Amino acid sequence: MSTRTSTHATLPAFDGTAALSAGPARLVLLEGGLGRAGRDAARPPRAPRTRAQEVALVGCAALVVFALVLASSVADKLLATGVSDRLSELPASTVVVGQGDTLWEIAEKSAPGEDARAVVAWIQEANGLEGGLLVPGQELVVPGGALS
Repeated sequence: MSTRTSTHATLPAFDGTAALSAGPARLVLLEGGLGRAGRDAARPPRAPRTRAQEVALVGCAALVVFALVLASSVADKLLATGVSDRLSELPASTVVVGQGDTLWEIAEKSAPGEDARAVVAWIQEANGLEGGLLVPGQELVVPGGALS
């Protein structure tokens, strides 16, 4: 620790070096593990993959992707079939389209708790609609009871 001398008193310097002063060691930093040289020496070098191994690896990855896509497709169809069956069991009612109504809003109100996408598809199929364009005053057959 350095000191500054003045005519009034000797004060310790606060230049940030006080923490570096010699004293009892409180923290000991140990380097653990084998270190880089030890890791490299402990593991034998890996042989490069052969062409057949690379083809097999790519084939396995493609097979996994294909299986996931297939499982997703089957699950979507099963879920859609289940929703469609439930919607078909509901009594149908007629709704008059109001100003600003959307097919999505009508679907959500007519079958609450069901997947709105499936309800929209059901309404489109039941009413022969190609898109989502609705005209005020248009009558639509919807699943479920009358809307409030």
